[in-house]
Amino acid sequence: MALPKIVSWVTQCLSERNFNEGAKDAYEKLLAEYEVSQDAWSSTAIDFYYQEAQSVSARRAIPSSEDMEELASVASFLSCPEELVTKVHMEVLGDKYSKALNEAMTPSGVITEEYVDGLDRLRQRLCLSEADAKSLVGFTARKRMGPILKDLVDVWKSDTDANYRMEKEKEKRSAEGFRDKARDNINNEENIFGYMELGANK
Repeated sequence: MALPKIVSWVTQCLSERNFNEGAKDAYEKLLAEYEVSQDAWSSTAIDFYYQEAQSVSARRAIPSSEDMEELASVASFLSCPEELVTKVHMEVLGDKYSKALNEAMTPSGVITEEYVDGLDRLRQRLCLSEADAKSLVGFTARKRMGPILKDLVDVWKSDTDANYRMEKEKEKRSAEGFRDKARDNINNEENIFGYMELGANK
């Protein structure tokens, strides 16, 4: 029953946006009093943070500086591990960065120079790591180039099928030509067998 009591207290603090040191000290004393392990609390804390991040994401297309400062306050209040906070940002806010990348990319997946600084400012606003940003660039480029690659593959297949059909048609005509010659009179010099019988003796 210890953790539910602490969760109830933290939920109230979040609802009231009460992140002062007194409120934090109160729930940390409860954690110590009920001997709640750091691992147990970290998983609960990041669940709270995830919900807050989702709320921020839903407010507007691009979170404001105030939104992100509020999230930072929540993370500090909850003592969320930084690596877990980074994962939450990637999962919840990464799509916003990906959409911006998609708009900045040329059809071939290249980001022009004029957008580089703006994208980096957005990355910092969303608190995405450089590694996660690079992953999103690769993902977005593949997604953007997918239709182009599909068209190229379709053209290649079409050309390959056409060449294959041409070769088969040529083989068919050659076979039919051979069969026609084979049906010629044995005495006809145009027939190979006729030539062997008659032409060779001329």
